[in-house]
Amino acid sequence: MSHIDRQLDQLLRAAARAPRSEVGPMSYATQTRTLAAWRAARNPLPEFGSLLAWRTGLATAFGTALIAVGVSFAASRDIDAEVNDPYVFSDPGVSVAMSTGWIQ
Repeated sequence: MSHIDRQLDQLLRAAARAPRSEVGPMSYATQTRTLAAWRAARNPLPEFGSLLAWRTGLATAFGTALIAVGVSFAASRDIDAEVNDPYVFSDPGVSVAMSTGWIQ
């Protein structure tokens, strides 16, 4: 046994030999506080303020996403006719050469 184990053993033996006192009934105030704490711990719903903030943040993110999609869609309708050129999709180098004037 190590030194710490011996000290712990002595402590536990001394605690076992200590006289036991009778505990009286709990006071009404202690019972009330205990019951209130127990009921508060059982409440799974978050506070209204935090729930409202979460919903507001989600609605803001959704609105921002809708605006971004709308702007992207509006910008895609203004693409020039050159983008519909079949060479643009087959070889991007050819479209760059054509747009810069290297190939005529």
